[in-house]
Amino acid sequence: RNTDYCIKPPGPTTYPFLTLLSPNPYAFNPTAVQVCIEISNALFDKDSVSLVINQETTSPEVGDSSVCIDSVFESTSHESTNTLEFTALDSTGTYSLSLSREIYAGDDPKTVHLFDEQGNDFLSQTTIEARISGD
Repeated sequence: RNTDYCIKPPGPTTYPFLTLLSPNPYAFNPTAVQVCIEISNALFDKDSVSLVINQETTSPEVGDSSVCIDSVFESTSHESTNTLEFTALDSTGTYSLSLSREIYAGDDPKTVHLFDEQGNDFLSQTTIEARISGD
């Protein structure tokens, strides 16, 4: 469970809060990724749940305490992101909950230019694997 990107008040709380279980908003994600949001300290009012991805309304699977959908994000670059907007009420109608995130995603191969220790082009055939921090 990735609670590091959880919208939660500091300290102990009995108020409802949301956790984005996936995708990771702090990493580069695959374009085909499940979006899952969990509520703590309450249950969802299932009729109030709204999940909009890139300005398109989705039809997620809504459980008592989680909302999930298999999603296909658009490939992004450092200049663009996918937008995720979530709103819901708790089952008592007391709390209005929302979560908004910008998500980087992509499956495109990237070209990497290699240099040797002297700064010259590295021309020997080689295979490399590059990972974004957090992968």
